[in-house]
Amino acid sequence: MGVSLRICSLLPSATEIVFELGLSDRLVAVTHECDYPLEATRLPVITMSGQGPLTWRQPLGKNSPTAIYQYKSQPAPRHSLFISCNV
Repeated sequence: MGVSLRICSLLPSATEIVFELGLSDRLVAVTHECDYPLEATRLPVITMSGQGPLTWRQPLGKNSPTAIYQYKSQPAPRHSLFISCNV
């Protein structure tokens, strides 16, 4: 039995594409910038922005992603959430 696809989107346009492809049920988390479609705002937000640099929220536990969509120019995530899911 294969691993179920669980997507974390760190890119608003990727979030929109996931919804358009009908894969919203596979989306387990989004970034604080993902606000469209409206259903995306009901998902766990994995990042937050404040006065300082971007910070990571707590891990998702059993819903840790198996795929992370991000900008190609972004450095690979080094937060414990991503390390724990071998991303």
